Amino acid sequence: PSGRTMQIRLVLVQMMKIKECIELLNIIFRAMLSKLKRNREGIYDPQKIIQLPKHKLELWPGYVTSINYMDGGFMLQTSVSHKVIRTDSVLEYMTEVCRACQDNFCA
Repeated sequence: PSGRTMQIRLVLVQMMKIKECIELLNIIFRAMLSKLKRNREGIYDPQKIIQLPKHKLELWPGYVTSINYMDGGFMLQTSVSHKVIRTDSVLEYMTEVCRACQDNFCA
């Protein structure tokens, strides 16, 4: 999107086991995503938040990535992920519950 070209230089220092490579590749991939200003847990776009004011929720669409070794090679797995966030506080929620209790059950 930014139109910039990036160059990565790799130098062989020593041979690594497959498990170590997977960890290293995941670290490198997450570092690249953090440079793109994405969330560390997953990639959630704050520009595409869906507001649900009736339910006091926000829906953050995104995806989660990981690198794994399968069938003789490395594979980048990407899964759709959505974060659901309440927009009211615990105090507001508890006040609402108490108000509903007084109206329906308490004398």
